[in-house]
Amino acid sequence: MDSFTIIGLVLASGGALFLFCLGVALVASIVGRVEMERRKSEAVEQERRHKERLRALELGFPLPEAEVARAEAESKRAQAAGTVGLVVPLGLGGIAVGVTAIILDHQVQMPGILYVIWGVCGLVSLVTAVMCMVTLRRGTSAKPGRPTPPRTEDSELLSSSR
Repeated sequence: MDSFTIIGLVLASGGALFLFCLGVALVASIVGRVEMERRKSEAVEQERRHKERLRALELGFPLPEAEVARAEAESKRAQAAGTVGLVVPLGLGGIAVGVTAIILDHQVQMPGILYVIWGVCGLVSLVTAVMCMVTLRRGTSAKPGRPTPPRTEDSELLSSSR
């Protein structure tokens, strides 16, 4: 190998490392913003629940414990879907990079296997991301149940006469 080839390889690997670090920084920035938005929406949701409970107490309605439990379950489901949607594509990308490095290190002359590896990792990552988005979207269409009216003496008399 002549010196120009070695310099070219060093520059190419440095560029790849730079792009990888840039990608990691981009993902970290996106994750940070998502986390900030999640905390903000969590605070707004907590304030809304507090006001709802106070209003229910003022009107004599029973406390919406079932609604609180449903909201907590929805929050945990959304958090799990978001975690899976982030970890799976990143993990598959890391695995694909590692396998590519191993294959290129052994100088195996089968470029088709790299296409298969990256294609499968990309397809699984895409399907995972789409399914996580569908899971997160499904939670926004849930309709809360109607609260029951407070019991009065008249309603107790009506229910006992039946």
